Amino acid sequence: MAIRKKTEKQLQEVYQRNMNCRGSFEKDSSPELHEMCKNCENYTGNKHDYAECREMQCFKNWLALEYLDWVNGY
Repeated sequence: MAIRKKTEKQLQEVYQRNMNCRGSFEKDSSPELHEMCKNCENYTGNKHDYAECREMQCFKNWLALEYLDWVNGY
């Protein structure tokens, strides 16, 4: 598997883990995401649908940070 494909698969794994956890994209549970997104012109507030941001580079970078935190926690 190419490195890029493997990385995208890992980001998808983190995305799915967060989607399955209730409230995982909320301000209280993901303050770094909120801080990053609150100044974006696409951000619609606390009920923002992050699925719309899935392909944006900033969101991918946040997922990568989450992945690193997840892996480093083991």
